[in-house]
Amino acid sequence: MQEAASAEFPPKFVLADGARAITAAFNSKPERLMCWFHVKREIDSRDRSLPPDVQKTLNIDLQKLQMSQCKEDLTVVSQLF
Repeated sequence: MQEAASAEFPPKFVLADGARAITAAFNSKPERLMCWFHVKREIDSRDRSLPPDVQKTLNIDLQKLQMSQCKEDLTVVSQLF
């Protein structure tokens, strides 16, 4: 990780879980992307208190968001919900 952080061509993006230490390891401060599996797992752990029909709707909406091809698409789609 330390070698990648000081690389001559620093990354523009970092895909990881929620650990901020991973992003902090880079001098270039790349844009942070969350791993979809970790996002989904965190949401699932929190939505258990919701009624089943709301959980289902939430999951359908999240699947639609996950299909975004770029940041601009994600922004537009997220405003529709």
